[in-house]
Amino acid sequence: MKRLGFRAEACISGIPYRKHAATEWKREIDRLMEQQLTATNNAQRKKLYDRVQEILAERQPMIFLASPDILAGAKKKHRQLSSRGA
Repeated sequence: MKRLGFRAEACISGIPYRKHAATEWKREIDRLMEQQLTATNNAQRKKLYDRVQEILAERQPMIFLASPDILAGAKKKHRQLSSRGA
């Protein structure tokens, strides 16, 4: 059975699979993600994922959209609801 690998190019930009990443930092993400596939302990896997997150934070290859305002509705009988969390 052929093992499927990780390719940052497809995940980050949404373009079809390429054999080789277009940039050095995407190649590094590919290498790190390949390593985490075979990491034998969670500490090593976390270290690899942390580095991937650092690279993504540095390069900002995508725009994350978020809304600070969340609208919610509830029936009047649910009077104990609060928008302040706990």
